[in-house]
Amino acid sequence: MPRTTSNVDWEVEAKFDAPDDQLWRWLQRGGQLGPYTVRSKGDAWLRSVYLDTAEWSLLRSGVALRIRSYGAKRRWELTAKWAGRLAGQVHERPEKTVLLDKRPRLPLRQLPPEMVPHLAAVVAGRPLHPVLATHVRRSCFGVYVQPGKRRREVLELAFDRVAVGSGNGKRVLRYREVELELRGGTRRDLRRIAEALRKQFALRPTIASKFERGLRAVYARVPKFVGMERRGARGRHLAAALARLRGEDAAVRLGLEENKLGQLLGCLKNTALLFMRRSGGSFVDPPFALIEALARAQTLLEIAGKTRTKRGSKSCGEACRAEAQRLVDGALNSAAYYTLLVKFERQAQRGGVPRPKKPTRGNG
Repeated sequence: MPRTTSNVDWEVEAKFDAPDDQLWRWLQRGGQLGPYTVRSKGDAWLRSVYLDTAEWSLLRSGVALRIRSYGAKRRWELTAKWAGRLAGQVHERPEKTVLLDKRPRLPLRQLPPEMVPHLAAVVAGRPLHPVLATHVRRSCFGVYVQPGKRRREVLELAFDRVAVGSGNGKRVLRYREVELELRGGTRRDLRRIAEALRKQFALRPTIASKFERGLRAVYARVPKFVGMERRGARGRHLAAALARLRGEDAAVRLGLEENKLGQLLGCLKNTALLFMRRSGGSFVDPPFALIEALARAQTLLEIAGKTRTKRGSKSCGEACRAEAQRLVDGALNSAAYYTLLVKFERQAQRGGVPRPKKPTRGNG
């Protein structure tokens, strides 16, 4: 989950497997579901490509990153989704979507500025390659409630026909899926509608996303989606330390403040020390230059804070803050910092990466 959710959205939905098209035919006719009215909103083709580093860093950190094209004019968007929480049939997870002005070239070598605070410390400057592709024919329906004369959409229902392929586009899995995503309604509306549809059309609740289902169809040895894990306490300590460092990095990138920078600086020192101890001192050199730059920036922020209330010192404080920002930007976007993060990651996760399954007769 991202370090802060102040500038990300939350997706609240219920998901089901559909055994056949019976529900789709019923939805096409429209009608009533208790106090709710169902109306068609049209069909769309969604083409998605999921991306990750060669080490599968996003997957191991609980992030699904996809590029999607949709609509007759082939609009493009980049969406990051984090592992969230599950309460009964209702899934809640943070997501962030950025609209793209053109089709991105792959592998993706630069994140949009809006994504950088959340993903930079995980991607660490590495190219992002296609690992999975999905093609979805989506039939959308609005589910409305009518209090008096005012119609209000409580959720959107999507009936998806999904085809999953590997990064090179070969189809290996097809299935039907129903998504109920909350719009203007409440979680009570979502639970009531989900339960009514489940009983009437023999739908099977599912907790796996299209990304997770696709990975397990295409690859063997898929790591757990919700974070880097290794057997034994040693691996868990290293993974937890790296997760904290990435979280403090994101907090600083989202808004430079003296206390946030102090937490990042302390976390960087402690993480480097932990990794050196675990590796007998031979794993990584102390990041003295990075620590020095961040410490200097922290001092400048402290000076800027003290001069804020003094008459005639405003320009001095602004200059100190600008220099602190320059130092932090330089440190957090440096090759040395990204190299350090990659070394931490490799030591924390170890193990192999997913490998494509051997083709079997009848797949696709």
